[in-house]
Amino acid sequence: MSVTSDKHRKKIIKAAAFCVAITWSLLPEAAFACEGCFGAGVDSATVRAIGASMMVLIVLMGFMGGGIFTFFNRAHVRAAEIELEKTGQSASSSPDHE
Repeated sequence: MSVTSDKHRKKIIKAAAFCVAITWSLLPEAAFACEGCFGAGVDSATVRAIGASMMVLIVLMGFMGGGIFTFFNRAHVRAAEIELEKTGQSASSSPDHE
């Protein structure tokens, strides 16, 4: 895979992740379960607490997923840099180095 298509693929993935994050932040009610599922009234304190805890867990999962993605992405970038150094090229002379 060429460097150009690799950079283009990364930009598409980042744009898609950004769009998903924006959609979730603009539609938080989609993350809440219906009150009927809990067997409680609409304004019950239990329903509000469980709904809030679901939102906290979704945010926590986002942070954990982001951390795992960042770790493996950084490991991939570091491996590519080491491979460039082994072949005698410096990372600063590569066309995709920013």
